[in-house]
Amino acid sequence: MVFKSFHSLVTMVALVLITTGCATTTDIRALQPAEVGAAASLKRVGVAPFDQQAKTNVSLDSKIEAELANYQLEQGVNYYNVVDRANLETIIKEQKFQLSGLTDKSQATKIGKLSGAQALVVGNVSSAGIEDNNYREDRVKYVNCDSKGKNCTRREYTVSCKSRTVNLGAQVKLTDVERGDFITANNYNQNKTWRTCEDNSSSLPSKSHGLEVLADEIATAFVFRLVPRYITFKVELYKKAEVKLEKLQADQFKAGIEFIKAGRMDRAEDFFALLMDATQARSFAVVYNYGVIKEAEGKFEEAKKLYETADKLTLSPEKNINLALVRINKIISDHKVALEQIGRQAKR
Repeated sequence: MVFKSFHSLVTMVALVLITTGCATTTDIRALQPAEVGAAASLKRVGVAPFDQQAKTNVSLDSKIEAELANYQLEQGVNYYNVVDRANLETIIKEQKFQLSGLTDKSQATKIGKLSGAQALVVGNVSSAGIEDNNYREDRVKYVNCDSKGKNCTRREYTVSCKSRTVNLGAQVKLTDVERGDFITANNYNQNKTWRTCEDNSSSLPSKSHGLEVLADEIATAFVFRLVPRYITFKVELYKKAEVKLEKLQADQFKAGIEFIKAGRMDRAEDFFALLMDATQARSFAVVYNYGVIKEAEGKFEEAKKLYETADKLTLSPEKNINLALVRINKIISDHKVALEQIGRQAKR
């Protein structure tokens, strides 16, 4: 499950990629806010043992704990401070709580306060199943070919195959310990199918392995909603200017593009800065490409001004510029929200 801002930005980028074909592109890195903004100030988090209602030993709780403990926006800096799991289990035993009752917010709040957590993840594994199906697939083989590999006989046959579908259902909640409210509660019904046939070497996973794969997916999806994150996407460049350039300027334009493709925005910026002066910023292709460089450098406000300038130079709507204007406004807005989430002081 992805949040709306991320989804809409990815959709917009996908439209660019569909329409650009072999166009010259560069990577842009942008910061996206967490979908669950209320979790931003709850940086000390605990994960209680999950109730295994499905009578299976799926380590979904441990996987969520690991995702939270290891999440980093910047290398070497953990986003969350995770409460010691052994301490939580001791508290649960001492208070004689039943795991089945932890999804009640009053109990979750009490455990969270005793452990020193600001937020507590609670949940249960509600279902776990496996279904096997046997079926056959058609095959075609060419035999008895001549010495040149031609005039072969076509042989059709079938092979035995087997599919295995594993499903996992779970409920996961995040409690604000101070307020005593559930910030978010999600029901997950995850399934995955594996297939194998007698003419290949692949094997089907055991039920336990399949469930652990699905638990990984659920853990990732749950934590994904709680944290700001960087995304990377491609943006199209203009490969040539719409105005006539002198040979030196045309060479500078080409060189700038090559440095952008190589990820050398420092050198690319030098060339396009020269072109901005040489053309008196009257080429929308030059101005737009310069804006892309600024966007790639994370200088979003400068990029926005350049895109707006490029737009004023066009005599008809330009796809690249239209998309850039929408995209940069969203990136600026999302970046501001994400920084606020990151910098928000943890509740005391």
